Amino acid sequence: MPSPAATEDQEIESQVKYGRTQKRSRKIEEINDAAAQVFIRDGYAEFSARKVAKEMGISLSTLQHYCGNTENLCLQMIKAKLESFVFRFQEIYTDSHTPPMEKLALAIRENVAATLDHYTGRLFFQMGALATQDERIKEVMIEQYEYFLTGLRYLVREINPQLNPNAVETYSGLIATMIEGNFFYQWQPGLTPEIRAQMLDTSIALWSNTLMNPPRPMLLTDEV
Repeated sequence: MPSPAATEDQEIESQVKYGRTQKRSRKIEEINDAAAQVFIRDGYAEFSARKVAKEMGISLSTLQHYCGNTENLCLQMIKAKLESFVFRFQEIYTDSHTPPMEKLALAIRENVAATLDHYTGRLFFQMGALATQDERIKEVMIEQYEYFLTGLRYLVREINPQLNPNAVETYSGLIATMIEGNFFYQWQPGLTPEIRAQMLDTSIALWSNTLMNPPRPMLLTDEV
């Protein structure tokens, strides 16, 4: 049986390790935030670990200790930013205390708000453009977007368990497409805050009605 002194030493060592892990996580988060700023401002063609280090006021060697070279830094930053949206969405759709349609409405509102945010919009445009040229970035975006679609499928099934698999896939894809379309439509000069609010309310009402009252071919009872 370990002595009280040995047990105390183990607890102290565990706390020190935990503190180091937290400190490292915070530093990586700060690096990712700075990397995103450089990525948005200068584009990938001008993006570099050296620029990010300068942005943070730290040495290049210190930054590389946490993230490696420019390519790894960019990949790390993109994955972290995508994961932050996925984690938040996961919090919404796994909430067992909120009715399914309310969860979908909240998910739509929050994700549409993100698409209309200037910072987020520019970041995702840069990511999408880079994914057409870089297979690793493309794989990360596909992986994280699949998590998002998985959550949408879960909500659609939860709202109406009678939907067949094709209907679940179709509706979740259409909802995601509607959200992503705001990246482009937000530039239209006639899109006032009032119109945006009406579009959002209307889309939620539309999906509530569609999911609860789908056409018969979308129901499990009509599958062969």
